[in-house]
Amino acid sequence: MCRSVTPVLGTEIVTGNPWLQEAAVIIRHHHERLDGKGYPDGLLGEGIPLIARIFTVVDVFDALTSERSYKSPMGLDEAMQIILRESGSHFDPRIATAFMDIAPALYVTITRADPNELRQRLHEALSRYFKLGVLPPLA
Repeated sequence: MCRSVTPVLGTEIVTGNPWLQEAAVIIRHHHERLDGKGYPDGLLGEGIPLIARIFTVVDVFDALTSERSYKSPMGLDEAMQIILRESGSHFDPRIATAFMDIAPALYVTITRADPNELRQRLHEALSRYFKLGVLPPLA
């Protein structure tokens, strides 16, 4: 599947789910770039919804610092340099600056956390933000 189609299909999937409706704008636009060279719509600057501009920085940082089947995780300093370098072209500079202020502490907290603790935190966040009422039990 072409990567530029993925945000569109993801948006279509969540549109029919009322409790995921607010995520649709993030799913559709988190691959947009401030300079208009992103996808799927090639939005430019302030034309990209604020929540998507925020999520873009977080998503890229997570991709850089997480292990994937095709790559090892990047260190904090190297990932921060990429965020800084891409500020103004890929990322909204105000959001990148704010993220740079909080990312080191979050990175340390998450990378040193026990996997069971992270699962518990995710479960609590889902309960708080999505108010699903019924969540699958933690394994």
